[in-house]
Amino acid sequence: MRRIVAIILGLLISAGRASAQDTPPPLTLDEAIALAMARSPDLGAARLRQAIDEARIAVAREYPNPDLRYEREKEAPRDALSAAQTIELPGKRSRRIAAAEAALHTGEAETARAEAEIRANVTSAFYQVSDAQRRAELTAELRALSTRARDAAAQRYEVGDVSRLDSLPM
Repeated sequence: MRRIVAIILGLLISAGRASAQDTPPPLTLDEAIALAMARSPDLGAARLRQAIDEARIAVAREYPNPDLRYEREKEAPRDALSAAQTIELPGKRSRRIAAAEAALHTGEAETARAEAEIRANVTSAFYQVSDAQRRAELTAELRALSTRARDAAAQRYEVGDVSRLDSLPM
């Protein structure tokens, strides 16, 4: 799970560092969530468990097979043929099916939990990266503003408008 979030963070950060010429459009929150959902091993495993649970329901609905045996011995009687059919107690099959369906619903809930967890982690990481990028932009703007103010003060000193003390940064 943390690996997926780290991948998303890396994509967002690398998108922010790319040059202006080859900058792809920024990754949106929906795209980040879709990417994490597609690449999450936990979610993939939960989805595979659903197929297994559906197969268990099909197995639970089956009736027991009859058992047919043939035995051959050297002593008399030489040949023996026997057949057996398991007869289940009333309600046993329906309880077996109900248990398999309950397992399916549990698996569906596990899948929904995994999806919600991924969505929450990616959303949190997305906004943390977005906040960090915005702070970096603000810092760059402040740096440019302070450089312009310093240069303006130096030009005023060179022209003779202000004394050296007024042109020094505080």
